[in-house]
Amino acid sequence: MVSAHEAIHRHLSMLEARQEPLANTKTPQPTTEEEQLQVCKDLVQWCLSALPLPQQLDMASKIEVRPSDNPNEGNAVYAVRDFKPGELVLSVPRALNISVTTAVQSQLVRLVARSYPPVLKTPVVLLALQLCAEAMLGEQSKYKHYIAILPSVFSIPLFYTPATLKNLT
Repeated sequence: MVSAHEAIHRHLSMLEARQEPLANTKTPQPTTEEEQLQVCKDLVQWCLSALPLPQQLDMASKIEVRPSDNPNEGNAVYAVRDFKPGELVLSVPRALNISVTTAVQSQLVRLVARSYPPVLKTPVVLLALQLCAEAMLGEQSKYKHYIAILPSVFSIPLFYTPATLKNLT
């Protein structure tokens, strides 16, 4: 019988093996403003592509992706006209959401939960594990366009030192 630890290690190794062949073909992080804008446009197109064609066309006609009006904010999705209150502008299909429901369906999450069941009661850990597994899949991931737009470096209070946290109060 294979232990849960061995099963997790085997699954991570399998994901890593899938990643290796992609190492030379994986698209590098966008560096120019044009590349960053294209990544944002690809994300919006990915979202729209999961909708029925009439909805795709309707929503695509209502929005544009362009650099933010604030130069410190990168790119943004803008409405191309004024809308009535309650009028739908953009919809992200539920099938593209990363959620606790999709996380518990992840093979990696199930393997980790087998050896450490409390992980199933910690939504942020479930989501992080699924995101890690998807990121390791690279171009093969269903969520590659979403992952491509995420920052590679960021700072959140979870990782602040106690001294930094004290300064925030």
